[in-house]
Amino acid sequence: MIYQRVDKINNIVIKLIHVSKMKIIKKKFLSLLLSISILEKIKSFFRKEIQKVNFILSYSKLLQKNQDGYHARYDRIQLFENHESLRSIIQDIDQSSKNVNMMFYIWSSGGLVDKVSNSLIEASGRGVECKIIADYVGSWLFFRSYQLKRMKRAGIKIVKSLKISLIHHLIFSHRLDSRQHKKIVTIDDRISYIGSMNMVDPEYRKKDGNHHSTVDILIRIEGEEVSSILNHIHSFDWYIETGEISEKFKKKNPEIKILSSGILFPKDLIENFLIYSIKNAKKNILITTPYFIPSKTILKLICATSLSGVHVSIVLPKENNSCFVHWASRNLYEVLLRSGVKIYHFYKGFLHTKIIIIDKKFSIVGSINLDIRSLSVNFEVVAVINDFIFVDQIVKLQTRYIRCCSKVDHQRWNHRPLWNKVIEKFCYFFRSLL
Repeated sequence: MIYQRVDKINNIVIKLIHVSKMKIIKKKFLSLLLSISILEKIKSFFRKEIQKVNFILSYSKLLQKNQDGYHARYDRIQLFENHESLRSIIQDIDQSSKNVNMMFYIWSSGGLVDKVSNSLIEASGRGVECKIIADYVGSWLFFRSYQLKRMKRAGIKIVKSLKISLIHHLIFSHRLDSRQHKKIVTIDDRISYIGSMNMVDPEYRKKDGNHHSTVDILIRIEGEEVSSILNHIHSFDWYIETGEISEKFKKKNPEIKILSSGILFPKDLIENFLIYSIKNAKKNILITTPYFIPSKTILKLICATSLSGVHVSIVLPKENNSCFVHWASRNLYEVLLRSGVKIYHFYKGFLHTKIIIIDKKFSIVGSINLDIRSLSVNFEVVAVINDFIFVDQIVKLQTRYIRCCSKVDHQRWNHRPLWNKVIEKFCYFFRSLL
């Protein structure tokens, strides 16, 4: 009797051990399946990234032919400011029939920007292919907005550019804080916009009371060749983010030159062109930029050029939207003023325009600031235009800006408070992080 009970207990214990072992085996098996699934996903991810790298290597052969930028002919060029830019874009989208490609650092809903979104939704509804690339950080709020959901539901393709990813950083060797700072619009492969203005309605932002009134520009260019080049740049960035690409080059009329920075483009392409342009200036240089903390090379060159007899003028916003940049840039005023450079403070809002005019012969217009971040970190694009009529238009715009400026007086600047000088030096010390 006792032995029977012991046998029963033994059988129960054996069954419990067996069940326990089966549970452990099952758990390990499920864990193994999960590990295999994760490994397959990792393998798939890297397979896609390797495909991108292979594509980039083949694509680099084309880029090697354009180490000094792209040259393009155009039919017509126009200059637009602030809301005029947005209204012109809306009108062109409303008349579009094939495609609309856009790339911006900041896309901020509200005001005329919502009308741009509505025009895109209507265009998509009539069969126009609409693609938008927006920077992951600069357009952070847009990616969480109701407007984005409306646009996606309408069939508009929208992707985040330069998501903060260690994998992308390791594969493409760009800094984690690199930003997609380009501003591009192309419509129907024949109309293009490029400049310094984000997809933001300055008047709408001004109304909320937390922003300065922003003054900015975009240029509108008609010409298939210019659109082809900008579409090419857009397509490449689109491929990097999505793995999809399709674009062909076309050719044909006055010439424009497009310079871009970013993955695969020569690292110092835009900076080297700026250095070359400043070094070869004969009469005058007029610079308008919201952020002025150039590399030591460019700073020394500007000063040397001014001392050689070239008239150099720099137009900056009196009040900046970045406190650190505001003070850091002022640390350079003394050496600039001593070299004969004229500095103007624009007081009618936050001047976000980025233009450089050399000898009134050609202008450089685009997304680039004269600061270390734009020159060395961000991905930028500029247009170099040597059309006499258009350059004259840009010169007149700059003259209008200067009329709304106060000129920095050298003597008065020397007598600014000591604490100002301390703050300037402190902020300038962190210039590479700004």
